[in-house]
Amino acid sequence: VPREHDERTVADLLTWWLDTYSKGSPSHERNRATVEKNLLGSELGKTRLDDLGPGQIETYLQARSASLAPQSLNHLRRFILTAFNKAKAAGKWHGANPAAEVARRKVPKGLPSFLAADEVPKVLAALAPRWRPLFATAIYTGLRRGELLGLRKRDVDFQAGITTVLEAMAMGKPVVVTHTYGQTDVIEDRRSVTR
Repeated sequence: VPREHDERTVADLLTWWLDTYSKGSPSHERNRATVEKNLLGSELGKTRLDDLGPGQIETYLQARSASLAPQSLNHLRRFILTAFNKAKAAGKWHGANPAAEVARRKVPKGLPSFLAADEVPKVLAALAPRWRPLFATAIYTGLRRGELLGLRKRDVDFQAGITTVLEAMAMGKPVVVTHTYGQTDVIEDRRSVTR
């Protein structure tokens, strides 16, 4: 028995997905705004489901690559992919998912963002007094959470400005971290909290 010709468009499918699956989720308003802005009124949105193939989706995404970041393009692809998957699961689509054959864009890894020297006092001032010594130690020594929480009083020599991390080993030797200028004063406040 031949299948009836499907007159629904990509916009119809996405609207159904928004109303049926996205609605009620924490990201629904953001999903709706993104789909409405980028997909519903587009040429791709007007394409009939029966006529849609991976090539149209790829062409649509590629045309927007000058104005949208790779992660944003991946989100648009994911909306289409998810809508087709949900329609298939609900028995509302019986063909292949054309978005499944469209490759995800590679998202470049961003450089980590570090606190600038002038930002450190502002961050420490914004913390509750009980947390300042821990955060100051983390910022000024570069120790990781497990190393920080494993520190004992005997690991810190306040007069010499040296912290020895016995649990962390570099080439079989304990890691020794030195603190500089006024950092010891902030870190030393921790002594009064732990006594």
